[in-house]
Amino acid sequence: MSLPYHDLAASNTLLEANTQRERVSYAIKLGWDVVGLAHQATAKLAEAQDRCAIRPTELQELLAAVQGVREALAAAELRTAAGRGGRHGDPYTVRQLTRINIPADDPAVAQAACASAIARGYDLVAVQPQTERLFQLACASLECDLISVDLSRRLPYRFKPALVKAALARGLHFEICFAPALREAGARRQLFANALALARETRGRGLVISSGARSYMELRGPLDVINLATLSSSRPSTMGNRVARLAYTNEATAAAWAVVGKRGLTSVPATPEAEAQLFTDVAAELRRQALGMPPGLNRTSLAAAVREMAQGACSNPVAAAVQHRS
Repeated sequence: MSLPYHDLAASNTLLEANTQRERVSYAIKLGWDVVGLAHQATAKLAEAQDRCAIRPTELQELLAAVQGVREALAAAELRTAAGRGGRHGDPYTVRQLTRINIPADDPAVAQAACASAIARGYDLVAVQPQTERLFQLACASLECDLISVDLSRRLPYRFKPALVKAALARGLHFEICFAPALREAGARRQLFANALALARETRGRGLVISSGARSYMELRGPLDVINLATLSSSRPSTMGNRVARLAYTNEATAAAWAVVGKRGLTSVPATPEAEAQLFTDVAAELRRQALGMPPGLNRTSLAAAVREMAQGACSNPVAAAVQHRS
């Protein structure tokens, strides 16, 4: 199956309308199918400052912003329509996701921020742990989608196998932002060293590679990112699928988990009929949001994951079920 290419951090902070239009248009031209537009929050969220105010840029504005966007969209439609059955519809356009970056340096404040209605108003919640204690907390219990560590600086702690394993079991993803490597040689060396250490502990699972760009000049195309990712000892053939697959899985499982939460499920009866109904409901919601079922998720694994959640073993059972099978 042909999966869309994601850059979940095409911006590293909230953009003005004109800048956002330029950024998204340039991402389309480079070949990205899905882009994440971020709001950089403070540790303690405030209603007025941190409520999601990001609005997707309309297709006609994107077409007029940068030369070559129309051609890039046409090429993307040809590339993906056969593999996904025209999942994006007609005409094809890039999918724009909202995300909030929450810097975490106090456990109580971080837990409150991640669990707040403000954070859940975004498509993705990314935690940026500032200390080893907060990294441990993020891996173990914080309600988030991404753990985004600044790998361009010397970290005062190591990625312990037990913590990484706990995060992967919960269906979380570790984000590597490569833009700092484009700015300064020292940051580049540090980022590659830390990324290698993280890839070694995760064994390549649960990694999402994003730009974290400050300007459109720091964006790179999917194939460039795949080549960059091979420096973490990954083969190009598997890395290309990982850049697309893991981010797509993260997006789709977030939507599926929302369905489980809305239904207030704490358990699923161990009958084929009940499991089939749950799977049908989740699939219908994903189709409504123009998403497909996450790779590796089936009727049995979805029901089993919800039962694990009921026992307190997992905070995001849908993502964990996919992560276990990936």
